[in-house]
Amino acid sequence: MTKFSYLYYLYGLKRFSMRDINIAFSYGLTSDVGPDLNGCTIEVGENPRDLVDVAKCSRYKCVFVIRIPKMFLQPKIKDYKLTQIPIPIWQADTDGTYILKSNLIHSAYDIKKNKYYINEFYNEVYNPNGLLFDRQQSLHFAQNKITKWMAFDEFRQKHSFVELKRIDRHNTIWRPAITQYTDFYNKAMVKTLDTQTTD
Repeated sequence: MTKFSYLYYLYGLKRFSMRDINIAFSYGLTSDVGPDLNGCTIEVGENPRDLVDVAKCSRYKCVFVIRIPKMFLQPKIKDYKLTQIPIPIWQADTDGTYILKSNLIHSAYDIKKNKYYINEFYNEVYNPNGLLFDRQQSLHFAQNKITKWMAFDEFRQKHSFVELKRIDRHNTIWRPAITQYTDFYNKAMVKTLDTQTTD
């Protein structure tokens, strides 16, 4: 049994080209329903063997396979405290859309050709400065009455990406998480591209 546990989601395209795939692998995937994986993807669960069957039952030509560590979205809890550090995954853009970070896209699957395109930049370890939590993370905090993280989540929702990035960077908010997950996954932190420039 592996110590690495993931949650899988499929983000579908009715039409696509290699350019669409390359852009997603570089910049991420957009959501116009808010920072909500369940609102813009098909949830597959923890078993990657289900990916192809679910994809073939969809109405899409191509799907992006999103693979996120379960501990990021559903961190374990003991005595109303988190024992794992949740990591935000969405960047709020200036046009009202939200961008899922590109390093969480594991691959793209061409359903007709039964062919995978692997994202060479996939990496669980990244700097979440400026990012927002997904709605299921917010719900996880609220349902389990993790008040510290509920307040932190609410604070982040009131600020723009640029503001949050400056706050996070100034206070080195995510340094413990980056250190912990760098050791856990035995990977160096990946450099991701932002759609907004900050100083």
